[in-house]
Amino acid sequence: MIRRLEDVLVSGREGLAKPDPRIFELAVERFGLERQRTLFTDDSRVNVEAAARVGLRAELFTSHAALRRTVRALGVPVPAHAEDAR
Repeated sequence: MIRRLEDVLVSGREGLAKPDPRIFELAVERFGLERQRTLFTDDSRVNVEAAARVGLRAELFTSHAALRRTVRALGVPVPAHAEDAR
């Protein structure tokens, strides 16, 4: 999946960190994101809630299988993985 990334935003370089809403706003601006079409996932509920407050689709990361299902449901082709059958 990493092959699909076009760029990254490194909080240390920006002087911002999650859950500060400015980091999400910066990502939206820098990458020209459509908030409702952008999925943010994290294992921290606080970060997920902050992303949702700025209008991003936000999901708490619970497992790789669950994330693959979410991404597939959004129409992104994700190869099957043995863990998906569990």
